Amino acid sequence: MATSPNIPRRTALGALLALPAASALTACGAPGSGPATTAPRTISTALPGEPTTLAMRANADQAPLWEALGSAFEDAYPQITVEVVTEDFAALQQNGPRYLASQDAPDLLRFPSPGDAVADGLLLPLQPYAEAYGWEDFPETQLNQWRIAADGHTRGDGDLYGLGVGFALVGLYTNTTALDGLGLSLPTSLEAMAEAMAAAKEAGLTPLVSSQAGLSNLLQNLMQATAAEQVSDWVLGKPGATIEGPETEAAAATLLDWRDRGFLAPDVLAVDDAAALSAFTAGEGLFYIQGSWMAAAVDQSAADIEVRFTVVPGTEPGSDLTATSAPNSFVIPAKAEHPDLAAAFLNWASIDPAARELLVATAGLLPGGPVEPEPVFTEGGALADAAAAFTEVAEADRFVDFLANASAGMLTGTLQPQIDLLIDGQIDPAAFLARLQEDVERERA
Repeated sequence: MATSPNIPRRTALGALLALPAASALTACGAPGSGPATTAPRTISTALPGEPTTLAMRANADQAPLWEALGSAFEDAYPQITVEVVTEDFAALQQNGPRYLASQDAPDLLRFPSPGDAVADGLLLPLQPYAEAYGWEDFPETQLNQWRIAADGHTRGDGDLYGLGVGFALVGLYTNTTALDGLGLSLPTSLEAMAEAMAAAKEAGLTPLVSSQAGLSNLLQNLMQATAAEQVSDWVLGKPGATIEGPETEAAAATLLDWRDRGFLAPDVLAVDDAAALSAFTAGEGLFYIQGSWMAAAVDQSAADIEVRFTVVPGTEPGSDLTATSAPNSFVIPAKAEHPDLAAAFLNWASIDPAARELLVATAGLLPGGPVEPEPVFTEGGALADAAAAFTEVAEADRFVDFLANASAGMLTGTLQPQIDLLIDGQIDPAAFLARLQEDVERERA
């Protein structure tokens, strides 16, 4: 991990904003000229003293969160107005590059994947802010999705170009009421999990509740158990990385074995997320692999069962904790009018206790940034478990980005349809992995 400058760590934005106004230099070329390498500009960690509007464009499905964060920032700093414009996430993905290139670019843009934006010089490098605010002390696997190498494309190394505001974490929801009834404990290995699923099947429960869309989370966690570094390198597009290999093929074969043993519902390819959630919270299943974004809904709906959320176990008890996670990524366009203010907002959203609690309470997202402070919960439940699990993995620094983020068209164009074919028996694990590899090679050619 890169070394941060000799700046005292703070737990409140105000202290950080007390740094000298000219606190760092960054190399910033003209937009469209490729990754910035020339023309240093001075950055400031001081908020403007006069009335200023921060323009933010984000996804509509989480509009209540962005509005709540904006209002809280305005309350803390009355001279600032946060103007939030939202649109459908798919449209935002499609229109993002156009917003970046516009003369009226927002100050902050929800932007899920860098694509060509860094190579095209459309994003402001955040490395100077990372050094000034201490972001370099955050767990590295929270940052590596937005570290971009000098080629403008390869992720995982290089300068920082984006920062997460709230993270999702994939984990294992367990119906502990049913588990206790089987006389079993929370599984500490995949083998123990399989044994519990076999017992659940004998008892007439669905061993592993999943939706069609959720199968990718299940498969990725099987892969991560033995090939976490390989999967991470492939998603980040590191040179020479491949998703093909004996360990990932064995993981796909395990998924098929679980299908053949009846651990999945026979009609799993026809099950949507709402139906899977309903079945699990009604007590019809033992396990449910899904994201932390469902934790609040699980807590609200599981009236007759007790539920725990844990990291999906590894191959052996005590295996290194590894979890699938990705942030709600925001970038600062190279043409942003108020880049220093945008960076201050990102920092506040990462470290301010009120902002961190809003992430959890409003959207069920897990605060990234420093391992401490943790959000405060007045009671337990799956959401509190998810926050604790996130902290545990952050301390181990072993987050892996989603398979779906390996390329722009991976999720709907390749991953989901190919998993359908795999589960349906129309392709084997080797062919499945080859098709994923073909997708990223075609996009990166």
